Amino acid sequence: MSDRETVVAPSVVAVVLTWNRKDLLARCLSAIAGQTRPPGRILVIDNASTDGTDELLAGRDRWEGVPLDHRRADRNDGASAGFRACFVAGTESGADFAWIMDDDVIPDAGALAALLDAAATVDEPASFLISRAVGPDGRSMNVPEPDLRRAEGRYADWDRRLAEGLVKIRRATFVSILVPRETLTRIAPPSADFVMWGDDADWTLRATAWRPAWMVARSRVVHARASGGPPDSHAETDPARVDRLYYLYRNEVYVARRHYGMSGQARVVLGTLRRAVLGAARPGGRRRLGVVLKGLAAGWRFRPR
Repeated sequence: MSDRETVVAPSVVAVVLTWNRKDLLARCLSAIAGQTRPPGRILVIDNASTDGTDELLAGRDRWEGVPLDHRRADRNDGASAGFRACFVAGTESGADFAWIMDDDVIPDAGALAALLDAAATVDEPASFLISRAVGPDGRSMNVPEPDLRRAEGRYADWDRRLAEGLVKIRRATFVSILVPRETLTRIAPPSADFVMWGDDADWTLRATAWRPAWMVARSRVVHARASGGPPDSHAETDPARVDRLYYLYRNEVYVARRHYGMSGQARVVLGTLRRAVLGAARPGGRRRLGVVLKGLAAGWRFRPR
């Protein structure tokens, strides 16, 4: 093979958002460094941790052999601001791909290689690719929304690469998402105004309105969350988190307004109200119901920058 024909492997920067979970962060970084095809660099975006994360990373320019950079925010303005910083840092890195995740994501050794292989083999450029996420118990978690949209009167084609372990998706989370540089420069980064929840839905929906995206079955990560289900007012057992669910409902209404039309808005509102009524029977039910109603009302006015 001549020099002109030499295939150059794509460059990848792994970008990890962390906040006050130094032990999980260490596991995440070790899993990234231990990839069969490791990234060229790891960048940790620290949302102003106070648990000793600074000490964990102080003076380290490598993590188990992989170059490491640590950027600490002056204050924690929410997970959405943190993920916005991740996307901006991925863009500024100049890498061909940014592999973005939270600090409680533990990738299998072949997770990145499978994402890169899929990116190289799909018949049209992907806006992004994601791993299949499972919880610590092995059950599915952060399951993406298949792309059920029809094109020009034809059937939806979410299954057309199923034999290759690829599912065409429309909406996903930032749990192990591989984003090509062209997408990073074309699609504006997530808005910090979401504060928490919904920033991933809005960004991935904007991306898949431009180009298709794929879940890669052979790329598996463990999402080491205590709860295996999505957050809602009915299921939440931590009183400290109930008030924060305001952002969940506000942002869900906005996402439905922007991306799903009237039927999507009705589905979100009616489904949320049903869960809110169920939640009202739990301890602190009136407070739960008030958070839901306040969030739904704010969703009609919310205009993230």
